[in-house]
Amino acid sequence: MRGIKVLSLLMGGAFLFSCAGKSKELERINLLEKRLSRVEKRLKEQEKLNEHLSRRIDSLAQEQEVIRAELNALKQELKKLKELKKKESLSYKEFYEGALKEYMSGNYERSLKLFDEFLRRYEKNELTDNAQFWLAMSYKKVGNLSLAKKILLNLEEKCRAGELPDCNKLPSVYLHLYFIYKKEGNLKRANLYKSKLKRRFPRSWEAKWIK
Repeated sequence: MRGIKVLSLLMGGAFLFSCAGKSKELERINLLEKRLSRVEKRLKEQEKLNEHLSRRIDSLAQEQEVIRAELNALKQELKKLKELKKKESLSYKEFYEGALKEYMSGNYERSLKLFDEFLRRYEKNELTDNAQFWLAMSYKKVGNLSLAKKILLNLEEKCRAGELPDCNKLPSVYLHLYFIYKKEGNLKRANLYKSKLKRRFPRSWEAKWIK
């Protein structure tokens, strides 16, 4: 009997020990689960923060691009204002000479812009017909015969109507209209301007140029 009691006590102790061990394991599991929950929560918060920061960085990059574009636009505007101020300080004769120099140097794109600006900027003067003529020649040099012809015809009409102070370029206008129409294959119109040139300016070098 005594042996049975001892055995019972030992088995009871083992059971209690086993229960105590399981209780500690459960407590440890609960702690780990709580820690895991806190870590997951922090991870989600960090992900949200990273997403917010990423959007903010993208927004700042876009703002930087806008600022850079505005800065470039301001620089270009300032450059134009400086150029305009410099041009405004020039007399119409100096401006004309600068445009003609560009043409003579073969800078035809530049010369056509300057002659066009001369005609818009300055009132009619003794160089207006020259500027219009060289504007037409600039367009002719860049291959735009249609626009060159239009400008020359307009110059002829203004001279005929007496709208310009001087028309010393009229012989050259006739000569180049002759060349343009001849190149287009319109011999009737070409011969018309040849006749005008020979009849009105027989002693000009332009008339002597055409046989």
